[in-house]
Amino acid sequence: MKTLCVRLMAGIGLFFGLAMPTWADVTVACPFGDHMVLQRGAAVVWGTATPESDVTLTFREKTTEVAVNAQGQWRASIPTGEAGGPFELVIAEKAPEKPHAVTLTDILVGEVWLGSGQSNMNMSLMDGRGGVLNHEAEIKAAEYPSIRFLQIPNGRDAHNPKYERVWTACEPDTARHFSAALYFFARRLSEELKIPVGVINASQGGSAIAGWLPGGDLYKKCIDGLVPLTIKGVLWYQGESDVGAANQYGEKMNGLIAGWRTAWGAEWPFYAVQIAPHASDPFNTALIWGETLRALDGHKATGMVSTFDIGDLTNIHPKNKQAVGLRLANLALREQYGKGALPAYSPRFGAVAVADSRARVTFAQAEGGLATVDGSAPDWFQIAGEDQIFHWAQTKIDGDTVEAWSPDVAKPVALRYGWDATAMPNLIGKDSRLPALPFRTDSWAKADPKKAGASTPLAIPTLSPDITAATLDTALLAHAPISLISGGRTLGTMRLGTRDRLLAVRLDVTDALVTPDAADWKDISIEFYAAKTGDKTVRQVVLIPSGMGTVKHVEWYEMGKKQDAAALPIANMAPAAPNGYTLTAVIPLAALGIPDEATAFTFEAAAATAPHAQANRSWRSFFGSMGAFQNASRFRPCQIEK
Repeated sequence: MKTLCVRLMAGIGLFFGLAMPTWADVTVACPFGDHMVLQRGAAVVWGTATPESDVTLTFREKTTEVAVNAQGQWRASIPTGEAGGPFELVIAEKAPEKPHAVTLTDILVGEVWLGSGQSNMNMSLMDGRGGVLNHEAEIKAAEYPSIRFLQIPNGRDAHNPKYERVWTACEPDTARHFSAALYFFARRLSEELKIPVGVINASQGGSAIAGWLPGGDLYKKCIDGLVPLTIKGVLWYQGESDVGAANQYGEKMNGLIAGWRTAWGAEWPFYAVQIAPHASDPFNTALIWGETLRALDGHKATGMVSTFDIGDLTNIHPKNKQAVGLRLANLALREQYGKGALPAYSPRFGAVAVADSRARVTFAQAEGGLATVDGSAPDWFQIAGEDQIFHWAQTKIDGDTVEAWSPDVAKPVALRYGWDATAMPNLIGKDSRLPALPFRTDSWAKADPKKAGASTPLAIPTLSPDITAATLDTALLAHAPISLISGGRTLGTMRLGTRDRLLAVRLDVTDALVTPDAADWKDISIEFYAAKTGDKTVRQVVLIPSGMGTVKHVEWYEMGKKQDAAALPIANMAPAAPNGYTLTAVIPLAALGIPDEATAFTFEAAAATAPHAQANRSWRSFFGSMGAFQNASRFRPCQIEK
């Protein structure tokens, strides 16, 4: 049914809507309507009616009576009982001279959660960036009639009745346009609890946290009108737009949590998502992580889920929203619904002790102890002495502790873990299998790159002229192919091998989503990543061809900083009928930062096209995703052959 937005004035609370109507018709505020979910136990409902009259609310055969104030506004807390439905809510004015009633239908009772933040929270299953992982299958399977969605119009005035809120049941046509993170959260919650779940999406792409603080523009437009709706808790996924002012983020987060809870008059749980690793400001992105944790620790019933393992260094909007929703749901299920056996906690910093030249870090929430995803020693630990110069640490696990040391640091005074925007560490909880959360024990200002031991621009060696395609095929590429899969589709294969300090890669793409013509080849970029190398640096090499068989230029990135390098030849690059292409590339291992003494490294590859006309927009891939190869080849070990 159609509802009219209303706002309750001072003395009762803030509602959203219009100025008080002069007619006597009963109205309900915009969060309420057909198909909604009410929080089980009790729920607050509000609206307008004839001034100084009485209104009755009848729900599940129980009637609540409430007086209307002189401004014509009313608010009532009604018993909702246990989860179930569908039910009707009848709201009637006790005015014999002009009786009027509103009936809301298909109402479920269950759990209601509010999600907010910026584009990663707002990203839908079928997003304009290509959708989430396996989006076609996920959309097709989204038949959950007991899950209900409420979308708050992005950036629009919540008090304007033109933008009516409409609750919808979860089905493919509605799920495809709704927040993917909230959908996967609600799905997990509903399946585990076997009750209805309502999720409200009040997020805005590109928004900074300041706009969501009480009194801020986005708060007034999107949040104010929801107060005091009875909810179970809040889910927060934001921070990318605040990297430039990261040192202020903690205080703003404190203000947001405290301000929202004060407005609601409730200390419901507040769970945040770590913004995922990506090639951005190395230090300030990590500072956002640290400031978020610091703020959360200052409030009860809070937590943060880690995304270290699902990031995409080329994309600030990682596609694996399934993991985000699952981890948020498991945290809520464990802390709010008594599901104590679920893997909900990421290991996080507990304490550090220094003895001689070694630091021992104890991790909290490390149920069953610690482990690594690849069985190697924990990486992305940095250690510094009083000179504040950080060095990559050697490490080993002992139960729930990690011992860290460096031959260059005689007396450690500071330790950092995962403190970089491009960090994708291997440390996890042994039982939970969840990535450990980042930390630093120092409060030093952003370090000078020279102090941090950053590499100088690489002098990339030129290739020997006798390297030919035939040599590559017979010598370097004599390895089993790796299937390249994206969204459930096999796109082709990749082979890779090494010899004489060279990496050779052959891509045979047989099922590109878009077939390029000859003019497009100059705009293709082929990207390679070496991660967890000897110096723990993630380095990216981008090859940009100028035509068949040549390279326009090469770029390499370290810690998110771009450098140009000398051109490298590409052998045998050509379209492959009917819908693909073949590319063979040779790259000196030095270009990937692989040290001379290394015997193996881990490898990733991605392929994309960046047409000149769209250079300032999102890159478009022949595979529907810049990370198409990453899902197939992430952390693929590569032995270095002599």
